[in-house]
Amino acid sequence: MKKIALLLFAALLSLPMAASAAEAGSVQGKNPCLLGSEKCPAGQAYTIQEIITGLQAELNKGGKVYTREELVTLQAKLDDYQHLLVSMTTN
Repeated sequence: MKKIALLLFAALLSLPMAASAAEAGSVQGKNPCLLGSEKCPAGQAYTIQEIITGLQAELNKGGKVYTREELVTLQAKLDDYQHLLVSMTTN
């Protein structure tokens, strides 16, 4: 039951990551799908590791691309995905 809940949680968190930045029309180097600010086209599935890598890459762009609030949002999502990955691999 716990694994099903974790998988459902992972699926819900990955919805904003459904398309690459190129497909979403990256704004000033930002990935609006990662921010959850746009509905992204379906059809692309990402693993949790790919999402974590994408979030880390966006965070590395820092304040040159993202506002402080957006960086906080990206960091919170990264923390959630890392926690989810640990939970799934240790149970």
